[in-house]
Amino acid sequence: MAVLVESDSDSEDVLAVASGKRQRAATVPTDMAAEEEDEEEDEEEDTPEEPKPKSRLRKTSTGGAVVVKQDPHHALLVGSGLGTSLTPTERRHFGRQEKKYRQVRDKILTYWSQNEQKWVDLERCVLECENEEDPELVAKAYDFLSIEGCINVGVMEDEPDFNAQWDAARLLKTAKTLQRWVKAKVWSLIESADLEETTAKGIRQQLEASYGPNQTQARSELFAALKPFVKAQIESCLAFRSKGATDEGERNEFLRGYLETGGDGGAVADTGVGLGKLVVVVGAGPAGLACARHLRRHGCRVEVLEGRERVGGRVATDRDTFSVPVDLGASIITGVSANVSRDMRYDPSVTVLGQIGAELTEELGRECPIFDVVEGCRISGETDEKVASLWDNLLNVASYKALNEYKSAREGGGPGKENLGETIQEILRGGGQNEEGGEGVRSEKDLSDPELRVLRWFYAHQEYGCSARMTEISVEHWNDDENVHGSGFGGGHVMVPGGYSEAMEAMARGLGVRTGEAVTKIAYGEGRVEVTCERRGGEGGESTIVADSVVVTAPLGCLKRRKIEFSPPLPDWKQSCIDRLGYGNLNKLVLEFEPGEDGRMFWEKGSNSVAEHRMFGLTSEDPESYGRFFMAWNMRRVCGAPILVLLLAGEAAYEPESGGHGLDAKAMKVLRKLFHDVEVPDPTKAKATAWLSDEFSNGSYSYVAAGASGEDYNTLALPVSSLVHFAGEHTWRKNPDTVGGAMLSGMREAQNILRMFARDAASVAEDLEATLPAEEEEEGNGVGDLFQSDSDVSEGEERAATPKRKAAPKPKRTSPKKKPKKEREKKIVGSVQYLSPQDHALGKEEISRVYKSFASQENLDLGGLMGSLKSLEGRRALVKQACALAQQGKVVLTASDLDLLNAWVLEYRDAPLCADFVLSCVRLLRLLRLPSKDLEGTDLGDTVEGLLTHRDQKVKKLAGLLLQDARRQTEREAKVEGERPDGAGAGAGAAEAKREEDEAAAKRLEEARRLEEEIRARKEAAQRKHAEASRAFQAAAEKMGVLPGEERPPPAAARAVAKGGSGGKRKRDKSSSSSSAKRSAESNKRPKEAVIDFIKSELKAALQKGGIDKDAYKRIFKSVWGQLEGHKALKESQTFLTSERRDKISKLIAGYVQRSKK
Repeated sequence: MAVLVESDSDSEDVLAVASGKRQRAATVPTDMAAEEEDEEEDEEEDTPEEPKPKSRLRKTSTGGAVVVKQDPHHALLVGSGLGTSLTPTERRHFGRQEKKYRQVRDKILTYWSQNEQKWVDLERCVLECENEEDPELVAKAYDFLSIEGCINVGVMEDEPDFNAQWDAARLLKTAKTLQRWVKAKVWSLIESADLEETTAKGIRQQLEASYGPNQTQARSELFAALKPFVKAQIESCLAFRSKGATDEGERNEFLRGYLETGGDGGAVADTGVGLGKLVVVVGAGPAGLACARHLRRHGCRVEVLEGRERVGGRVATDRDTFSVPVDLGASIITGVSANVSRDMRYDPSVTVLGQIGAELTEELGRECPIFDVVEGCRISGETDEKVASLWDNLLNVASYKALNEYKSAREGGGPGKENLGETIQEILRGGGQNEEGGEGVRSEKDLSDPELRVLRWFYAHQEYGCSARMTEISVEHWNDDENVHGSGFGGGHVMVPGGYSEAMEAMARGLGVRTGEAVTKIAYGEGRVEVTCERRGGEGGESTIVADSVVVTAPLGCLKRRKIEFSPPLPDWKQSCIDRLGYGNLNKLVLEFEPGEDGRMFWEKGSNSVAEHRMFGLTSEDPESYGRFFMAWNMRRVCGAPILVLLLAGEAAYEPESGGHGLDAKAMKVLRKLFHDVEVPDPTKAKATAWLSDEFSNGSYSYVAAGASGEDYNTLALPVSSLVHFAGEHTWRKNPDTVGGAMLSGMREAQNILRMFARDAASVAEDLEATLPAEEEEEGNGVGDLFQSDSDVSEGEERAATPKRKAAPKPKRTSPKKKPKKEREKKIVGSVQYLSPQDHALGKEEISRVYKSFASQENLDLGGLMGSLKSLEGRRALVKQACALAQQGKVVLTASDLDLLNAWVLEYRDAPLCADFVLSCVRLLRLLRLPSKDLEGTDLGDTVEGLLTHRDQKVKKLAGLLLQDARRQTEREAKVEGERPDGAGAGAGAAEAKREEDEAAAKRLEEARRLEEEIRARKEAAQRKHAEASRAFQAAAEKMGVLPGEERPPPAAARAVAKGGSGGKRKRDKSSSSSSAKRSAESNKRPKEAVIDFIKSELKAALQKGGIDKDAYKRIFKSVWGQLEGHKALKESQTFLTSERRDKISKLIAGYVQRSKK
């Protein structure tokens, strides 16, 4: 049996030349059900295209393989990184306009797919969608698809060059957010300015300074180009202010018209969101180049620093040594077409190579025969089948041990440190089972020598797939990428005869990559980064670049060896992840020969001819070096070159690192043994790679090492603050160790940086709009909405405090109950990693520490805990917990604690999306019942008074209530002290006030207990009444001759029976009479309504007892109902709430209540 390499599901490593994980399946598996869409979704679509067949895929037999024909429309969506259904991001942005958005999106994507060599601008898209009524929707869809990298990617003709000298009109046609930022900022500066002392030049200088803390050339050139536009906005605002005093209505009317943006055709693109910003990209490999190009085409000024004298990183084509270009690093495109059934896109490098017209080989196929070098013949099909089955079985048993025995032994405490090599040997020593569950091979001794050599070949192939020794690979997570939805690339594997570097060189054109400049230090903080690089060769020396952000795409091997110094150092969670994730080694030996007199190569002759095979395996007689030359690539079959490429994996991969002396001779010895019946000449040219010794890679590609997990890929992708970002194949979990994965990771970080820049700019205009009377908005139509990350939205805590505004009338929206879904300033900053002042992982750790501290209130050091918190997430958690305790009168803050709380408020008072935290701080101060003497004349008092002008209405209102309460508290204390002229009775007065307060608290507690007892008595009486009614009902039913267990179904169930449902009688549930009474009381309710009412009643009881607050009530209800909503019995049974289920639900709710107390 030939070895088959599955081309649709397996990911290709960055240096290797075939799939890293050997598969035995010969066909492309398809899932017809996965390809079909929801019928309701299909009915909603209103596209002008022809009706699509119900079955999306058709199978036809071609040479024994299955060729999958896919719906071109679906393949286009999946290949673009979207899907046949709307992605969560699309649904959030275009949920209410789904039908129209689908039409617009499909037209734009279709046009782009037919013109990938050209830049597609908004005007072109408007023409393509000329039948659409809403040009703003076309602009919004265009912006979304552009930022997401679905269109205008790769290298194109007429790509916009924002670094060129553009006039203001041309710039603003692609920068809607920037227009709005300029307008809003100019107004805010002029509104608060003294017109007698203010000049237009001064306003322009303030405007430029407020665009960011860094005085860069990019910012200066931008505002020089925008000078006419800025001048027009200043004149407009000054003209309005010169009218003198105006009422609120005139101001609002002016601002509504003033903030409007428009262009030719009424639609303005928003793809220039990076204008005036400078980003440094470290590394000119696939990730760095993809990131730089995406940033550049969206307005950013980019500096790409590369330590080598060439671009491409581990994509390295040798054009000098051999007669044809040879890839010494990555050499295979790992998927050339989308796979809709598996939701797999194609390798993005395919787009680049297609744009430059590069030649590609035909698909490489999957067959890989194995030859026994010792016996000089091909392995028989029977032997191949037997050993392949054994190897698959060993991997299955190893996975079972990892997920059960090993994980249970360590009680599930994180990734295990067990490795694959030792686990396989342990299985062989203890015996195993074959795939049918029968007796299997007990040890390697049970195998014949040829079979043993083939088994070691499989070891080598595994080491090749992970670029590591078997004893270094995690047995639990070695194939983690296969378990991620949409992992891998779709379609066949191909090579590039002209060299894979063609794609990298094309992407580097126009970027001005600074080669020969190695980054040695990155200092970050206070809104800026300083990148220090060292010039290699020539005059040498160092230089420093000050930028707004930096993207580090250096290989994991360089990060492990700390080639770059970070100041401040990387946090422990980041550095420990770098140290934990594996980074291996793989090398190649390239040999070129002269053809024979008949024009054929020696491997195309004799009994072991491989003329028809592109790759073939070779076993080794040395049990310690089975990875040496374990696989060979026949480049004659691939691109016509007289070249063999031999792979060195595992332990053998380290042989070239010491110079590779004698490696050529060892290779020729192996080849002459294999092709023993033909003349094998010496090679004319030879070259071996040594990637571990390369100072700019220090290895080949990443893998999941023992002690690590696939989650480490996600952790490495997290930024450090909002300034230092990371990209590379080691940060892309779906496709690690691939060129395509590296490119996608670079695009991801570019998108994140652009969203960050856009949010900062959009928030200025949104804050100004918030001062205007609110108008209801369609979902997802807000400024900067396209640039929001997928973050959670917190529930407002002061719903009653929200001021009611009169909305402008809209005839189509008549329901008074519906509220706009967009709510400003309610984002949880901790889940938006780019707005958090500290790292997201640090915040999670501090949240855990806060909860543990409040759980043990006896030893709670509130002041010390406050001083130890550095992240916004941790501080938010502390303030919320403190509010809960303050309601019970159990929180006391010292003067130093109040000073620290005041510092927190000042730090986040004007920060975007932090109003909820400031609101919680004010709420805590109010619960502390501070007298006015603690506020008047103090820094805290000044801060609270400053909040009276805060942009958030809730903060403003609560600050006013805090000051009122403080004055009332002072008046109460003065009343207790009486009219004593001196302070002799001050102490007695304070004691009297404390006594009265304690008495009032005791009365409130007693009243709460009385109400609780009254509610409990009423509940018990109601239960007795229901029980009596149930017994009376049963007695009446027996007298009428009705079976005791029969219950009349509600009308809906009766209709279902009449239509052919089961006519059998339902047996009565054997539960207590009280349960029967409750069911009879709920017989007229639908099951879902009855369950919801039961959950609410349990939670209301806990709320009245003081066990939870309103926030916990909502949170617990959502969690409990979320677990029950999809229950099968809830849809089928009319008597879902049995006594047993009631008990389970009650216990579930009690568990949530108990955890919320902690």
